[in-house]
Amino acid sequence: MLTADTPGAESGAVRGPAGAATRRLLADRRERLAAGMAAGDLADLMITNPDLAWWLTGDRRCATVWVQRDGTVTADPDPDWIQHRRSPRLGLVGSATPTLVAALNRAAIAAVTDGRPVLAGARRAKDRFELEMLRRAAGATIAGFRSAAAFLDDTETRFAAELSLAFAEQGGGNAYDPSVASGTDAADVWSAPHRAVQMAGAPFTVIDAAAHMRGYKADLTVTVTRSAPASYRRKIDHLRAVERLVVDAIRAGVIECAELARRADDALTARGLSPLPHALGHGLGLELHEHPHLSRTSEHRLSGGDVFTIEPGFYDPQVGGARLESMYTVDDAGQPVRMTDAAAFSAELSHRTTEIQPGDAS
Repeated sequence: MLTADTPGAESGAVRGPAGAATRRLLADRRERLAAGMAAGDLADLMITNPDLAWWLTGDRRCATVWVQRDGTVTADPDPDWIQHRRSPRLGLVGSATPTLVAALNRAAIAAVTDGRPVLAGARRAKDRFELEMLRRAAGATIAGFRSAAAFLDDTETRFAAELSLAFAEQGGGNAYDPSVASGTDAADVWSAPHRAVQMAGAPFTVIDAAAHMRGYKADLTVTVTRSAPASYRRKIDHLRAVERLVVDAIRAGVIECAELARRADDALTARGLSPLPHALGHGLGLELHEHPHLSRTSEHRLSGGDVFTIEPGFYDPQVGGARLESMYTVDDAGQPVRMTDAAAFSAELSHRTTEIQPGDAS
């Protein structure tokens, strides 16, 4: 029986007799994980992260799973069962309780290693349910910002609080702690909202905040301008151009993440800006930073089912900073599909600040 917390239950894209679609979806995930375990030379994998255990079992009550290389999954294994296991190589994902540690120490396990890379690889390509949840998270993020837009000229903390409330009203909540930075504070990649900073008096504000849906996390950064000088606005135009350049390169068949990051840095440099002090982007899902990594040192190549960010920015302690972070996915044809448009949405929010009258957000 499908429930609200079962993968596939809320997705109109997943259909079939009650339970059948979910069983197929979970079976596919287990097959992918088993293949990754074989490639990574893992005989067994223990996951103690409840969200990741749910991804594999479809059961929110499950906190721990033990996976064998043939795809057999044991949910919430008893410590007595664990201590009688024999494994030449166990991958561990998450932290183990003292009881589990004691059981593992008594088991005949030759080697314990980090299982996160294997699990991350298996989880990278998002299935239909996951894509639906990420689309809903993106939609909830946009709707939340629009709902809280009346407070864009209030204090940073007031806006952050209203935004968090709006995300909750959309059926989700904060995907991560929001960053709200006005003026020179925006020179930091992340900045906690300040109670004393009235955004109405700032020439611009950079806001990094997003909603989650059933644990699937969106990620969005917008730059709201008010009285920003022309030189600052030109730099934002450069960021838009860099994002377009990266997307056009993907459309043309450039899928090496390191090459995309290099082209973005080169484009920023050609426009008089510094190379990014952070990655060009990262994958999204149940965790905020997943595969693929879009950085100069990445070995990843974009492929169908990837959901990721593109987030060019500049950071100048003397002036401040700006960032435009949009979400994309790669379709089955290998083409990028935009899920959020940070540049267009930044312009929309900037326009709304000119419509806010004194007292509107009181």
